[in-house]
Amino acid sequence: AGAGAGAGGAGDASPAGPPAVSYDAAVEMADRFFDAVHVPSLVQADRQRSYELLIALISRPGGSDAKGALDGDGDDDGDDVGDDDGDGDDTAVGLGPPLGSMSASQQLESVVAACDGEKDPRNVLLVCELWALLPHAFCGPVTGTPAHRAAFAASAEELYDVVAMYFPVSFRPPPGDSVRITHEQLAATLRGAMCASACYAPFAVPHVLESLEPSKNPRVQEDALAALAACGSAFGRAAMAPHLPTVWGALRGLLLHP
Repeated sequence: AGAGAGAGGAGDASPAGPPAVSYDAAVEMADRFFDAVHVPSLVQADRQRSYELLIALISRPGGSDAKGALDGDGDDDGDDVGDDDGDGDDTAVGLGPPLGSMSASQQLESVVAACDGEKDPRNVLLVCELWALLPHAFCGPVTGTPAHRAAFAASAEELYDVVAMYFPVSFRPPPGDSVRITHEQLAATLRGAMCASACYAPFAVPHVLESLEPSKNPRVQEDALAALAACGSAFGRAAMAPHLPTVWGALRGLLLHP
């Protein structure tokens, strides 16, 4: 739904068209999907399609075609809350991601239930892509609502745990592998998911540091150093500050025990 939104060249002046699926239709689609489909019991190809659907739903622009829902009096007369210029087309007030008509916390529970425990490397890449998008969908300035931001913060540890199970990456392509997914590809995509929100910092940093022990395999240490650098870049100074003593201790241990 939104995967190609930024694919055009810088000189392309043509405006993006409206989403192919309305917000209300996307909500109904998600309701039916979560009610009828138990993703973990599906075969690999169908799980892949399920994750692609969830990515499309949360990538969808937030509510720009549902202005009436943003208007406190139920009409599209331009006096929506957050409509700064009175033209009725501002989307400053979020409706939340179109992941069903349930509460924000139930939306997250449904997504976790659909994705938790995935093991196929092709699908793990999609789960990580989905996890990299979740913070913006729930906490972004357009799609996020106070309820969605609060639900995301309250569920941060559970959300992090879904992708934490893949770190450190142990995948090695077997000889003659036709899937053609590499260790490096999985590790890089996983870093994006693990570092997608500063809410993950209290869980991600200690988790990554466990793999920096001198006794660990050099490949594991290499992945951990890359993940630690990604944490520092993504989480920022305030979120990283409580962890600096332990980070320095882990790095010093590596330097003293090469």
